[in-house]
Amino acid sequence: MQKLMDYIMQNNLILFAHYNSEMNQRVHQAAQQLSAEQLTQDRAAFFGSILGTLNHLIVIDILWLQRIAQHPSRFPSLQILNDWPKPRSLNQPMISDLPDWLERRSKIDHVINQFVFEISDADLQTQLLYTCTEGILNSQPCKIPKR
Repeated sequence: MQKLMDYIMQNNLILFAHYNSEMNQRVHQAAQQLSAEQLTQDRAAFFGSILGTLNHLIVIDILWLQRIAQHPSRFPSLQILNDWPKPRSLNQPMISDLPDWLERRSKIDHVINQFVFEISDADLQTQLLYTCTEGILNSQPCKIPKR
């Protein structure tokens, strides 16, 4: 029964990763319809502009993937993240324009799509220890609580 549960969990993660990549491609297609001025225009949103929001998504993915890379399993696909700059804030500039976003987004999506083949249910039974951008040590269960 456990093998069946592992199989279902991993297949769901693979599905979610592919869906994430597809949605990022659609975001890129939509953003390509906008001018550079429209992408960088302040829209009074939390991260300012559309490009600022896209930057934030890059920052968050890098932060969490770098945190997960420290998991005791030391997932091989995530070790490349050790060479990437660690964001120091949630709005730290990581991209300069839409082509830069697409390049970074594609690399991150590739890492995620590799990672989902490495994780097991046993990996989700541990606590994830990490330091947040404010320097505070945190611990989160890896498994989503059952409802």
